Amino acid sequence: MVLRITEIEMGIRDAFIKKSGLPACCLLIILCISVYYPILHFDFLSFDEEQYVTKNPMVQAGLTWEGFQWAFTTTEAGFWQPVVWLSHMLDCELFGMNPGGHHISNLLLHMVNTLLLFLMLKSMTDAPARSAFVAALFAVHPLHVESVAWVADRKDLLCALFWFLTMSAYFFYVKSPGMLRYLYVIVLFIIGLMSKPMIVTLPAVLLFLDFWPLRRLSEAPLSMGRDIVTIIKASRNCRWLVLEKIPLFLMTLPIILITFLAETQAEALPPQAAFPLHLRLANTLVNYVHYLGKTFYPLHLSIFYPQPGLRPLWQPFLAGLFLAGLTILALRMSRRYPYIVTGWFWYVIALVPVIGLIQVGSHVMADRYTYIPLIGIFMLVAWGGSEILNNCGWQRMSLYVACVMVVVLALIAVKQVHVWQNTETVFRQALAATENNYLAHNNLGAVLMDCGKVEEASLHYRESLRIKPHFNLARVNLGNALITMGRIDEGILCYRTVLKNNPKDRLAMRNLADIFLKQGNYVESLVIYKKLYGHDPNDPGLNNNMGVALSLSGQPAPAVFYLKRALTLNPDNIEAKDNLRKLGYANGQ
Repeated sequence: MVLRITEIEMGIRDAFIKKSGLPACCLLIILCISVYYPILHFDFLSFDEEQYVTKNPMVQAGLTWEGFQWAFTTTEAGFWQPVVWLSHMLDCELFGMNPGGHHISNLLLHMVNTLLLFLMLKSMTDAPARSAFVAALFAVHPLHVESVAWVADRKDLLCALFWFLTMSAYFFYVKSPGMLRYLYVIVLFIIGLMSKPMIVTLPAVLLFLDFWPLRRLSEAPLSMGRDIVTIIKASRNCRWLVLEKIPLFLMTLPIILITFLAETQAEALPPQAAFPLHLRLANTLVNYVHYLGKTFYPLHLSIFYPQPGLRPLWQPFLAGLFLAGLTILALRMSRRYPYIVTGWFWYVIALVPVIGLIQVGSHVMADRYTYIPLIGIFMLVAWGGSEILNNCGWQRMSLYVACVMVVVLALIAVKQVHVWQNTETVFRQALAATENNYLAHNNLGAVLMDCGKVEEASLHYRESLRIKPHFNLARVNLGNALITMGRIDEGILCYRTVLKNNPKDRLAMRNLADIFLKQGNYVESLVIYKKLYGHDPNDPGLNNNMGVALSLSGQPAPAVFYLKRALTLNPDNIEAKDNLRKLGYANGQ
């Protein structure tokens, strides 16, 4: 007897999904490895990964008691994120400075997140096929490449891990309420808050999960209402469901405050004048639409998207109308298609901390911000697409459509993964994908300088300054390039221009002092070194240079003090040892 196509499809689904879920988990793991295995051979990037790993002595020391204390007290990088620091320390403990090991950790976390998402949705919805499709989209979507391939973005992976674990604990609490199970929810949520503050939106998302798929508003008289608004008004449970989340909402308040203070201290919050409210509101509306566009057309991706400046009024206006229309449509269809409300508001709410209402940094958007929010859109695609095909009588097509979508996205993701081989490939892609990307020009110039391509690097620095004339870092780097090419006076002029714009720019001060030292202008170099020393007395290189300047200016006693201090701070400082020998100290001591 010949089997029909529908029977074959049902057989595939039974074999791979509907039983234990183990075969589906294996397929999801294969998907993740197929897309991301090349990252095991990639280098560290000289962009943020220096702060998180490659130039962070606390992290490189591995798991130590001193490092543990530091992780829980520091707000370096603009966040309080002890779980992230401890994960990097563990990597250094296990793999040292082998970048492949650090990338393995990212890949493993992404695989675990993919499996948790599948198992969580499967348990909540009792729809294993659609849950597997959502997890597959999550596993291979090109917008997620940044979070997996970039070691410095470990925080997004850890945030998602504890987001899913908290949701899973919440589901078990809902099935069998009890104080102990609710305590599990609280503990996992707290650990998530120690990974990335973006998780503060989870309690609000849980409220929509109560509507669907948990259906905790089922006691409402549905025959009286046509949408979620009427259901909520009629529900006796709604007040309790909100009160139930109050402890979680309260826990977010200190994290929000700490993050604000940390970002302020790190100077990551631009001045109000640079990003007035109307500009941030415009960016917010347009960014929601742009992220949706990139979800369905994930090409021309970049590690950095520069601010577009003042947008034409029609852009935020049309974006606002579009978003309002989708929101109204979701609410009106909520009774018949409840997954639309949960999926849409998952996307909207999860993006709130990073959508642009509060400007952090100089970028307008970032692919990594979509790692958690896009799950809401994937749910809409999985449940909505299946509903549409069923209504059209094309049930047999659903499996093929899902497979084609996953394969196409996986192929695009594979190409995007190779962009992350090293710093040069990342920023060349950024220049190809965006316009007026001053940061990409500057950072590519820095890579070319390290490779000895000074002339080409200087061209990128000049282009960066053409786009953003007051970008001080690019001007300092241009000064470095000019001095390397022997154009000393032009390089010094670059440093002086930066210090005219910002007298406290330490990089320009340091470089200017160093060139004065090389020119034999010891008096001026010492004046600048002493200013810098007041800010960072524990810099071994600064102590060494001060010692050299003092020695050459005829002050050997204080010179010895600073050179010995440089060795105390860094016992492997060869320059300090040689300089001490020149002053008559045997073995550099």
